[in-house]
This record gives sequence, C-alpha cells and structure tokens, in this order.
Amino acid sequence: MRSPPHPRRHCERLSRAATQRGGGVGFTLAEIAELIALDSTNDRARTAQTAGERLAALDQKSAVLEGARTALGRLRKTCTSGTKGPCPILEAFEE
Repeated sequence: MRSPPHPRRHCERLSRAATQRGGGVGFTLAEIAELIALDSTNDRARTAQTAGERLAALDQKSAVLEGARTALGRLRKTCTSGTKGPCPILEAFEE
C-alpha cells in the first residue's frame, strides 16, 4: 500500500489533475480530490463507482444535447423550406 502523498505534492497533483485531465471529463474539484485520496488506498471499487457516476451524468447531458440538436435541426429545416415571412425558429421559442 502506498503512503499518502506529501501535502505539497498532493496539492500539485490535485491542481494538475483538475486542469489537465479530470476537468476535461467532467469531474468536479471535489471528485478529483476524492479520486486522488482513493489512489493512496487502492480502493478500486470506489474509484470505479465514482467513474460510473460521472459516466451516468455525461450520458444524461448527452441525451439532453442530442434532443436539443434534433429539435434545432427540425427548426432549421422548416426555416430553409419556406420562402416567405420570418424563419419560424424564433416562434418556436415563444411556445
């Protein structure tokens, strides 16, 4: 089992992880800190659980974005199919 990192080294590692990798996949600073702490305990089950929770959150965001993308695509199509009057995109926002 690894010994806990030196406090300064721990802070440097936390900062590096947050800015380079962890934040890029959506982990919060608190989650990154937890992952670093778990690293010294070799608790792979908890680490995997944390990653699974992040994946579920990303899947949910992805579904919302995909729905928005589909809706906007439909609105764009109605805008390009007509020749008279304003594009109906802004009307859809009022509904």
